[in-house]
Amino acid sequence: MNFNPDKTEYPSVAPQGDDGAVETEMPTMKISDFAAQFGCVPLTPADNPKIQAFYNSMAMTSEKFSVHTKKEPDYFRFLAYAADNHHVFGYPNAQGELEGMVSLIVRPCYIGGRPDRVGHFLDLRFKRRKERTIKGDWKELGLGFTRSGSRVEETEGCRIYHGSYITTNIYATASIGKDAHAKAGQKKAEKPAPAPERKAPPVPPEKTPAAPAPAPEAFRVSNLAAYQAINIYARKPWKILSLGSFGKSREKLVVTQGTEKDLEPLKAFLDRQNQPKTFGYIYAGPSGELERRLRRWDGLSMSSFFIARDLSGKILGAFGAFDPGRGRQLYIDALPPEKERLAKLGAMAGLKVPRPNENIDILYLTSLELDHDLAPDLRLSVFDRLLSALFRSGLPRRYHIVSFCDYNKQSLLEVVSGGYMYDATPVLLYQLHSPDATEVYRESDMVLPPGHEMVLM
Repeated sequence: MNFNPDKTEYPSVAPQGDDGAVETEMPTMKISDFAAQFGCVPLTPADNPKIQAFYNSMAMTSEKFSVHTKKEPDYFRFLAYAADNHHVFGYPNAQGELEGMVSLIVRPCYIGGRPDRVGHFLDLRFKRRKERTIKGDWKELGLGFTRSGSRVEETEGCRIYHGSYITTNIYATASIGKDAHAKAGQKKAEKPAPAPERKAPPVPPEKTPAAPAPAPEAFRVSNLAAYQAINIYARKPWKILSLGSFGKSREKLVVTQGTEKDLEPLKAFLDRQNQPKTFGYIYAGPSGELERRLRRWDGLSMSSFFIARDLSGKILGAFGAFDPGRGRQLYIDALPPEKERLAKLGAMAGLKVPRPNENIDILYLTSLELDHDLAPDLRLSVFDRLLSALFRSGLPRRYHIVSFCDYNKQSLLEVVSGGYMYDATPVLLYQLHSPDATEVYRESDMVLPPGHEMVLM
């Protein structure tokens, strides 16, 4: 389903020309016809009860515990958080029961500093292979999109598709497969020495075996970014008492919560930060990403943002504090053994501590940006001041954890480890592509982390 009731207009994909813009193919088919080639059907809000029943039956299993994600009461509400252009594909069996599903969002982004599109696959949920009767698989659909998705009318010319998974998620890791990971400059395997020739017994002409069916096309992923979901439970005692700040920077900073007057300056800052990123969000224009989020995200307002400025008023960093709970809920079946003692101490100190099978209230730091031109120590200092201002506001007391996306390439963990109690969950963002793809993006080639919002996946 393409959910865009407001008919919001976004920057179009740049046409081909002498200026080196990217060429896109003319749409030639509807997404329903495209999906039918891969044994799946588009689902709509009328299918929400069916989606909920199937989705809620699946768990993300790690080596230590199971995480249950729910997107109640309306699965499509959460997809609208991620992008107005979103689709759900179902894999029904002969009885009409779902045995698999996959969702796709397509959003405006920057690629090479120019407006473009990127797609993201999420919620890849399938019964175990031995329990399925269907033949379709999400990999075939995903590979189909990378091959010819730009010809599908609803994708708006999108050529690049990515996904992400928790690397300790046993099922997700197995689904991707270690052989799928493409390596830059990978050498072709040498041909093995020929085996000794063996003469086969003569076969009567009428029983000549048919040629074997061609093997399915290989599936490849390339690493776009390794990051961690940082989950902060509480401040350490000395941080509560404000006994010093992070680093030795003497830079004078002012941190305030946003107002309507900050809308345009914040938009300009966020867009300037995102334009040099691969897949960076487009905040510029009257219908940019900031306005879209303020309109779509439940409870998000300008006062949700914490903004750091120098004494001249220049924005040096910002993030928004967002509660995704009205679109997505997270449960765990049990606390990991090493966290049980911490949970007991937290409860004694009056902290909000999650219980098994209880919804975990999460405050997520969205649109987290720190000026690219900041020196490393000042960059960490700005983040420390922003995080301190958030906790001083009292907002985190309503939540079990404060969470944000920490990229290995530009980690902020030094600030967190010094003043907060936390844990980290490793995640991999990858590009899905065919073996012969020429437009492949890799983390090793990027100066900045790609544009990505962990909470929307």
